[in-house]
Amino acid sequence: MFRFLIVLFAVLYSAVPAFACDCVETSVEQAIDQAAHIFEGRVIAFDEESEHVRFRVTQTWRGSEDEEITIHNPSICGVPFEQDEIYLVYALEGEVPLVLLCNGTRPIEEATEDLEMLGPGVTPVDPETAATRPPMPTPPAMSGGCASCAIQGNGGTPSGLALLALVGLIRRKQRVGRRVQKSRN
Repeated sequence: MFRFLIVLFAVLYSAVPAFACDCVETSVEQAIDQAAHIFEGRVIAFDEESEHVRFRVTQTWRGSEDEEITIHNPSICGVPFEQDEIYLVYALEGEVPLVLLCNGTRPIEEATEDLEMLGPGVTPVDPETAATRPPMPTPPAMSGGCASCAIQGNGGTPSGLALLALVGLIRRKQRVGRRVQKSRN
């Protein structure tokens, strides 16, 4: 019995405390599959009391398409975000999206593999601020000559010249065809 108590005491005394944030490494595929929100953004504000972090979003792949988003970053198991740094964020669904240390969020410099798998994102536009911006100026309409043709492509003149060359070739073929017809008669 005495040996049992010694062994029990040794086991309990030498027990290493477990940390709730020890995670198994998350693959990029798992992070993508589990996230309700995936975005690239710059940290613009912290609220330590509510444990909220505000981001200015530069690209989004899933979830909110707003120019700014607030996420919940718990003090236990949260990501150690730094002001003005850019991150690829994987957030779980919630009243306020939730970010945990173990769900794949990382500084953008460490997210090369993630970005390759995600492909091109969407640049968010806030409809309220977009409505207050002045419209893009339209180029003045051109008049006269081939430059005013409705067939004009991106470069204008090259597509017009191509069309003109095509019409010329068709007319030439027609003339040659008529000459052949006359010579046979």
